[in-house]
Amino acid sequence: MELILDPLGGSHWKKSYRALRHTGRLGMYGASTLSESGLVRPLAFAKLALGLPLYNPVSLMNSNRSVFGVNLGHLWHEVDKISGWTEVLLRGIDEGWVRPHVDRAFPLAQAGEAQAYIEARGNTGKVVLTV
Repeated sequence: MELILDPLGGSHWKKSYRALRHTGRLGMYGASTLSESGLVRPLAFAKLALGLPLYNPVSLMNSNRSVFGVNLGHLWHEVDKISGWTEVLLRGIDEGWVRPHVDRAFPLAQAGEAQAYIEARGNTGKVVLTV
């Protein structure tokens, strides 16, 4: 794969990295695996930490791969940058080269059920609310 955007975290980052082709890029932007565990939060963080990959700069150069992380919560001051990214994504949807997979749609009145569905990790793709 040329580009993998991984929202899962933990050991999934290792799997995603292994799936990259030479010159591939791995973008990490979440750790939703924390929410799948019934463990209390400190234990969930410890479990995540034990599964984290270690990236060696020499190894990255030799394999011609790159790894980057994004935390949108730290980008509130980058309004112009985020607006630009949003415009590109919306243009991609209009032109058809961005095709988000909608797993399931729920009426707004069933927002609680939609949230439970997401928390149960039942979705593969986006869950949307409709009016």
